[in-house]
Amino acid sequence: MSYLEIDHVTKFFPATEGGSEVCVFREVSFKIEQGEFVTMVGHSGCGKSTLLNIIAGLERPSAGGVVLEGREIRRPGMDRMVVFQNFSLMPWMTVFDNVRLAVRAAHPDWHRSAVNQFVQRYVDMV
Repeated sequence: MSYLEIDHVTKFFPATEGGSEVCVFREVSFKIEQGEFVTMVGHSGCGKSTLLNIIAGLERPSAGGVVLEGREIRRPGMDRMVVFQNFSLMPWMTVFDNVRLAVRAAHPDWHRSAVNQFVQRYVDMV
């Protein structure tokens, strides 16, 4: 079994008023084994970000599916991460506070000291 399998994924965007739906890509299939390094290259608007959003679970395919470690991806999960092209930090907050904000959202049941230790560990790495 492959680490990541993209199986006949198709994506359509809804029609605009007076137009028809737009096919972003059709029947995309490939497999990635654990440890492989893969890049997607293509011109602006060809569907790279859309496919990555589907793999991350941020968007649903119109057809086909994505399987990661034997589990179908249907929604975002803590086992996947996306760094957006136009990412945003809260400029009035420190790096520590920006990271803590995300950790607290991901782990609302963690005690404050556990959150702070976790954040400090990763901030120290950079």
